[in-house]
Amino acid sequence: MIFDSHVHIEKGIVNPIEVGLEGYDLEVIGKNYICNFANLLDTYLTFKTSEDSLCYIFDFRDEDQIVKTKELLQNKTIQGLKIHSRIQKIQRAEYDLICEKLQLIDEKVPVILDAWYYGSELRYNPDLEGLIQIIKSQPNRNFVIAHAGGYRIIEYFYHTKELDNVHYDLSLTTQYLSDSSLYTDFKKFIKWLEKDRILYGSDYPYGSPIIQYKKVDLILKEYNICGNERDKVLKLNGKKLYQ
Repeated sequence: MIFDSHVHIEKGIVNPIEVGLEGYDLEVIGKNYICNFANLLDTYLTFKTSEDSLCYIFDFRDEDQIVKTKELLQNKTIQGLKIHSRIQKIQRAEYDLICEKLQLIDEKVPVILDAWYYGSELRYNPDLEGLIQIIKSQPNRNFVIAHAGGYRIIEYFYHTKELDNVHYDLSLTTQYLSDSSLYTDFKKFIKWLEKDRILYGSDYPYGSPIIQYKKVDLILKEYNICGNERDKVLKLNGKKLYQ
């Protein structure tokens, strides 16, 4: 069984049968939806079931939005927050402000840090040093590195694995790197990282859940990661963190 820790709906939900995901969906016991756009919150809530969770973009610049976010958390409408460097156009000078504003949020709330490197606006791509600054400023809060660092996965592995409050979701990176030399880095990451810190995720609809599952499954089998350790990666870690 699977808990998909990284799912979007902003591009719409496709009928699983139409895209060949019916077998995958039968295995899914819950999804963590990630709402990157505040104006879509109500739309996300229509798809969320009792087995699902919802993470919401953290607008650290807007005091009114911070108040609203705290209300959503208190009412258990959302179960986590996300900081997305590219979508929010975060510059390096703002990481101090993020650290300050996160202090206003209950430390039991997990925070997803997007770590997907893409596009020509390099100043808005995730700043690894800045993300580590955020993580160290909140030692009692759980953080999730979304996409496990993307094509910089080996850097994230070596520079953040010593931080016990850091987890990593595998969304999209597995299939995106599968035909590149970086796939070896990805396999090393799964082989050597503690299995209670790895979360299965697909990044649907940007990535195919069934392709992601098959590739992760092959790696787990190659390294004989089975039983409880396999269950941790595929479902237990995600459910525990977000629910």
